[in-house]
Amino acid sequence: MDENVKSPLTTLISDLYFISESEYPFTIEELYEKDFSQIEKNILSRYEPHSKLIRIETLDFFNRIINNFEASEDELSQSFAKKYKELYQFIIQACTSSLVLKCGKIEVGVFIVLEFKNGKFTLLKTISIET
Repeated sequence: MDENVKSPLTTLISDLYFISESEYPFTIEELYEKDFSQIEKNILSRYEPHSKLIRIETLDFFNRIINNFEASEDELSQSFAKKYKELYQFIIQACTSSLVLKCGKIEVGVFIVLEFKNGKFTLLKTISIET
């Protein structure tokens, strides 16, 4: 993975958690697929047969999270709102396209698919607990 991508992404997701009924960190995974369709097949292959992917626009995903954190006035929530804003700004500036995918039941995989200007894909992944 290009260090110009990996280094800032690693910094941006450091101490950043996806908060649902639990808290999970984000991890980075380099992808070798050539398009979103292949990536969706890759993600589906990690889950039970007949699982479905839910597609979420990146802007909608980040707006919802940021708004939820900003609605809370505690310092930690404000810190997370700032971190999510910074991550989203990086995505806007460095990527030609992106998409958020969710798959699974109860322990739901959350995948932010990033396509960079060099045509390579990277995945930010985490888990959302949804009972």
